[in-house]
Amino acid sequence: MSNKNLKMPVVLILPIALYFFAFHVASAADRNIHTRDYFIAISPLLDSRLPAISGITLNKLAYDGLYRGLIDYIPEKTRPWVEPLWSVFWTFNLTMWPHDMGHWIRARQAGGDFVIDRYRFPFPVARMVQAPDATPAEKTLMSSGGFEINTLMRQYTENRFFQTGYRDAEDLVHSFIQSIMFPMYTILIAPTDPTKPSTWDDTYGDPVDFTKLVFEHYSQRPAITQDNKVDPELIKLYREVFWVNILTTLSDPMLYKSASVFTLDLSRKPKIINPWLYRSNSFAWSYTTRFNPGALGYEIYLTQHFQLQKNYLSAYVRYGRPFKNRGVGLDMPILFQYHKFSIGSSIEVWDQAIYGKGMLLGVNPTYQIHTRMSFSIAMHWKDQGYVVGRRLGQNTGILMTTRLLW
Repeated sequence: MSNKNLKMPVVLILPIALYFFAFHVASAADRNIHTRDYFIAISPLLDSRLPAISGITLNKLAYDGLYRGLIDYIPEKTRPWVEPLWSVFWTFNLTMWPHDMGHWIRARQAGGDFVIDRYRFPFPVARMVQAPDATPAEKTLMSSGGFEINTLMRQYTENRFFQTGYRDAEDLVHSFIQSIMFPMYTILIAPTDPTKPSTWDDTYGDPVDFTKLVFEHYSQRPAITQDNKVDPELIKLYREVFWVNILTTLSDPMLYKSASVFTLDLSRKPKIINPWLYRSNSFAWSYTTRFNPGALGYEIYLTQHFQLQKNYLSAYVRYGRPFKNRGVGLDMPILFQYHKFSIGSSIEVWDQAIYGKGMLLGVNPTYQIHTRMSFSIAMHWKDQGYVVGRRLGQNTGILMTTRLLW
């Protein structure tokens, strides 16, 4: 296969190979540092949750490969150089490749493709192949599918953080990168002037392409006017997206908790980080904010995290623009438990332009196979409508996940 026809499954060979190598290294090394968890997910369908979960686990295993295996073979004088380079390399790549996998999955779901022509440091050169019959919402998701994965990776780490009461430091480093991915893209990777027609003709960068697609779908008019000027409403929307993202990101306590990890020395004993919580007897609470570019425009989440008698649950409210996009959700990872078996449940309801009112019902049975291994099956039924990482139409889904403790 030539480089020009390189497909996404092929470029995943490297991280998959790293997965098995690093897990072997981790299992062979000292296991008494502390208990760490790893998630291996599979699904019979193209599911955006797969690269999100894999990106988190592979990032942790990359740290294991260094601190539980290779560190003894690296001269002490060079370790201050090797450690940050190793961390930056894997955290960056396990942000970008899942991101690109999100584009590929959304394109395939819409009957198109996301083709990587070649790799040019530090990013691959890729192009989107759209299906002729793709809907405007599907085209938007092809563009925003990468940021969806960043949202999902951050969401998974965030929920596990508050559910278990701890995360490893490298999990929060990875989460921090996901939280700043969108503003970093607009400020550093693809800075653009929204008033220039060339910005929208070339659609340089995902945020520009995403905003243009949303605007043309919502307004039913082209980005460039007949006198070759940028539509003023498009300029306004782009700036709104930018500043709402900045304010939402800066309002999130998780951003600062994650950033604090960079001051730690991740020596041979990885650090455990605990969340900021308001505590009162058997009650604990915190909140997070999150920005996500979706099929109907940008959306912001305000999520409440609760510990009630050591039982965790989360609830969110969602608001999106420019299309109407309002929703609420409730997630209870452990609704019922008996010996080695537990079952969790979740519900989301929304009122959206184009799709109307709808809901998603989820159930997640889990069985503790061993003290160090559990198996769960996340199943859902969903109405038509946009939910981050899920298909647009009415559908059912299944995701099987194995959790390993080491």
